[in-house]
Amino acid sequence: MRALAAALGAALGAAGVKVWLDEKQLTPGLNCQPFMEAGIRASRSMAVMIGVAGIGHW
Repeated sequence: MRALAAALGAALGAAGVKVWLDEKQLTPGLNCQPFMEAGIRASRSMAVMIGVAGIGHW
């Protein structure tokens, strides 16, 4: 799923769409929820991709 998300992000970015990907914007070990909330609030639209393992433990 990560490869698909990265490919979709690259294609959208190449088309001029501003892309927010967790792997690019978040730092491992930090509390990611505030950054994700800010990204969602700043978005006019979004696509959410969830792998077969689900969303995991928050």
